Formats: sequence, structure tokens, C-alpha cells
Amino acid sequence: MKILQVAYKSEISGGEKVLLNLAKHLRKRGHHLLVACPSHGPLVKVLRREGIEVEIIPIKKTYDLMGAFRLSNLILREEVQILHTHGMLVNVVGRIASKVAHVPISISTVHLTRELASGGRAKNIRQRLKGKYYQSLDNFTAQFNDRIVAVSESVKWDLISQGVSPGKIVVIKNGIEFDGYQNPLDGKNSRTRKKRELNLGDGPVVGTITRLSKQKDVHTLLYAMSNVVADYPGVKCLIIGGGEQRGDLEDLSRRLGLNGDVTFLGYREDAREILDFFDIFVLSSLWEGLPLVVLEAMAASKPIVATRVPGTAEAVVDGKTGMLVPLRNSERLAESIKRLLENKNLSQSMGKAGRRRVSKHFRLDKMIDETEKLYFDLMRSKKKELRSNSA
Repeated sequence: MKILQVAYKSEISGGEKVLLNLAKHLRKRGHHLLVACPSHGPLVKVLRREGIEVEIIPIKKTYDLMGAFRLSNLILREEVQILHTHGMLVNVVGRIASKVAHVPISISTVHLTRELASGGRAKNIRQRLKGKYYQSLDNFTAQFNDRIVAVSESVKWDLISQGVSPGKIVVIKNGIEFDGYQNPLDGKNSRTRKKRELNLGDGPVVGTITRLSKQKDVHTLLYAMSNVVADYPGVKCLIIGGGEQRGDLEDLSRRLGLNGDVTFLGYREDAREILDFFDIFVLSSLWEGLPLVVLEAMAASKPIVATRVPGTAEAVVDGKTGMLVPLRNSERLAESIKRLLENKNLSQSMGKAGRRRVSKHFRLDKMIDETEKLYFDLMRSKKKELRSNSA
């Protein structure tokens, strides 16, 4: 099958990792993959390194008709059989392009609904009206999709409450490449060098891998760490990731007296290796669809302390694979971290339980199998419909 995947952005975060994994593994299964990205960036480099064709098609707004026109031309030129978009902006534009180009199969993956992200927390009338506009546009263009893939049950139910027909929605949960998340550093010397590079001592390490944005609420994590280090002076906190709030967060860290206790590492290609040094993984997000980074930490046998948001709560079993705490509550976040620091047996048992859970429910091969099956089922259904109409 000839498949066109469309990325929301050209950086590599959750949704783009899903697209990248789909493109890589579907290509290995013999499908012809083409990916459209809105600009040049890390995702483009990785895709091309994997031998996957990439087209740059700028898409800036949900009503970007020029973007839809360019996308429809690409569909027609390449004789695309399946269009698969990822993210609300490109979902809307892609659906319009699919209608114009009469692509046989049109699929959108929803990694996070606007209601989960911000619509339900709109602070003023302007935000509420903007939310209603996006939902109306999303609902209207959804009719051009053959199926909408929700990455979690919470995303599915938000889509239904938003007004999307339940019959159009299929849940395919995010999955990760399970192997390789334990002991990624080969040999004692490699670990020693990496530990020295990160300036880590013999004390425990609390860490996160996240985008430094409003959604991830790293401010609350910093306030929690100021509480934790008061009782556990040897604890180090590593924050991997970049984003628009980095400067503000570094300022807050200094004001809280966390110099030397908290290290901002920025974007790291060796994040998986650094994760191996974490004793506890923390995610303080205000909203999530189904966070890949939590699955990755669980696969590495790390106990999780995270906010109780719908997507994360589908991955983390509170009290078994980690601890879930209320949003914006640094005291509860600190209490959970300290509880795991003082009880190593509990921490280790949660880490092992998390790894078992990922192995059972969130493997990448399961996600690829279910996606490929969806493609084949829809193609068979479309061919049957065409034969019926021509009879």
C-alpha cells in the first residue's frame, strides 16, 4: 500500500515519535511510505536517515487552504492510497485535502483533544469561543475521515462528548519498542563516564524528560524538589528537554536555591541512556493523551510519580506501578517522591510492575499490528463498496 503520513511538527515529541515508528516499521513490512512535514527539523533528518521519503509542506493554520491544496496535489501526484494525519492542525487540513483529492482511505490520529488540552480549562470568554470554533471545525471535517484513531480511552470519550460519531473512532494505544530500555549503557566504564559527565554522585536521582512548556508544569516539580532536598540533601534532579519556558524555570530554580541540586540538560539524543540513572521518574503535566515518555520510563523499570490526568492514569496504576497526585500540588508531589526515596523495596517493586505492564499492554509491535490491520480492513471494505456500486 502507498501510505502518506502527515506530521504536526518537525520536532520529535510524542505524536511525532508515533508517526516515526509507524513509518519505519510499516516500511519494513513492505509498504511504500511517504511523510509530509511542515518544515525542516530533527524529524525530517531521522526519517531520511531511515530511507523514508519526506516532502516539506508548510501548514500553519487549521484553515490553511493553500496547505490543503499542496497536500491534495501530493496525494494525486503520488497516487496515495491511505492518508494518515497526526494532530489537530494537520488533521483538519488533511481531511480537506483528502476530500479534494478523493483519496481512497483517510485516517486521523488524535493524540490529544482540545478539551483535554485546554478547552475544559478556558479562563475567559475568548478562550471558550476559540475552543468552540476548533471543536466545530474538527467535528465538521471528521466526516471526511474513514476512521479516527484515538491513542487512549480518555481521548476516545472526549471525542464522543465533543460530537464525533462513536462509529468512526477506534482506539489504538501508543506503544514503544520494549527491548533496550534496561541497561542501555554497555559496560561499567560507559556508566562511569556518563555518570561523571552528568556530575552525579552516589545519591539518588529524580528526573523527567519533557517539553518545558505550560502543559508540563515543571514549575510545580521545582517547588516539590525544594521540599525534597530539604530532607534528602544528596538528591539530584535531572530535567531533560527544551522549550519556551526554560529561561523562566532556570530563574525559578535559582530563586529556590536549587543550584547544584537541579540540572537542566536541554534536548539530549542520549536521553534513554540518562534515564537509566533515574531512581524515580516524574511527570507533572496538566494534561496528557497517553504520554510515551511514561511508557518508556516504565519499560526501564522506573517507578512513576505523576499527576492524575486521564491519559497518564491509563498507563500508571496508582499504588502498583507508581503514584498519582493532584494537579499543581507540589506538596503531594514531594511527599510521593520522598516516600519512594525512603522505601527502596516499594520503589523497586513498582518499577518491576511497570515494566510488566508495558510488556503486556503497550508494545510497539501491537500498535503496528493494529494499525496495519485497520488499513487492510478499510481497503477491503472500500473495494467491496466499489464492486457493489459498479454492479
